[in-house]
Amino acid sequence: MGKDIILHLGMPKAASTYLQEDVFPYVNEIYCANGDRNVGTPLGELQKKIAFENHLFLDIEQEKQKIYEYINSLEQDKILFSNENLFGSYFDNFRDHKNFANILKQIFPDARVFVIFRKQDEWLESAYAQTLFLGFSEKIDDFMNYRKSEFQGLQNFPFHKIGVNVNNLDWTVFLENYFNLFGRENVLALPQELLKNNEKEFLNRFYDFFNISERYFPTEPGVRHKKYSLISSRIALTINKFLNSRQKVKLRRFLQDGLDKMLYIKYDFIHGYTRKQIMNLHKESNKKLADMMGLDLSQYGYY
Repeated sequence: MGKDIILHLGMPKAASTYLQEDVFPYVNEIYCANGDRNVGTPLGELQKKIAFENHLFLDIEQEKQKIYEYINSLEQDKILFSNENLFGSYFDNFRDHKNFANILKQIFPDARVFVIFRKQDEWLESAYAQTLFLGFSEKIDDFMNYRKSEFQGLQNFPFHKIGVNVNNLDWTVFLENYFNLFGRENVLALPQELLKNNEKEFLNRFYDFFNISERYFPTEPGVRHKKYSLISSRIALTINKFLNSRQKVKLRRFLQDGLDKMLYIKYDFIHGYTRKQIMNLHKESNKKLADMMGLDLSQYGYY
């Protein structure tokens, strides 16, 4: 339909905010539809409808017409729709991933996809830290449903708690789904660790794949957010359960903008043996992931 559509679909907790705020808006060749720039537009409304509404009431053809009327009015020929929430909700074990991907394929049949994965132990730690930031009070073992030295999955998991099935963190399944829908030749998957270790190579791979000639590189590379420090995480874990929504927001601001800036003690929520268990669980699938990406992931500790 005349426009080159790029779907950056996360995954969550894999540097999406950094790219959306510090990289994508400065690439003049593309229209970056995310964040504040997306509010009130058909693309912004589509994100909310896919993520939060009942899909039985989603008129695909109507949405598609509104979307393309909007993007065809834009000056740029490359439209980057960046929203990590459309990879799926990790608090729901990404069970909406397949449905989200199918809807996106129907609306953007010729789109190309950009997705970033992250080493499972590091991803789990970041996802758990986010739960404390959002006001939950689950312990890390409860979040992973780790009992009797094993990951139990989500069967018999208390309905009122949030958690992740560690056994399902096989990234190849998600990547294969995008390959099947959009075509292997239209999907670029990169590891978050490449961005952290060699940002220029990471961005050049992105620019090369999507044929972007006007390249932008931040002068101060880095990752946008730090997780809570040791002291802040202990405070949040202890008192979140006693606070209302407004109080949780105030606590978050105090911990992140106050305490952690004055006294930041790095803390790992997942320790030695458990961390090894996580990576051993996904060792073989990560080797397959490396083949699918065309990259050596062993250098980043995937196997």
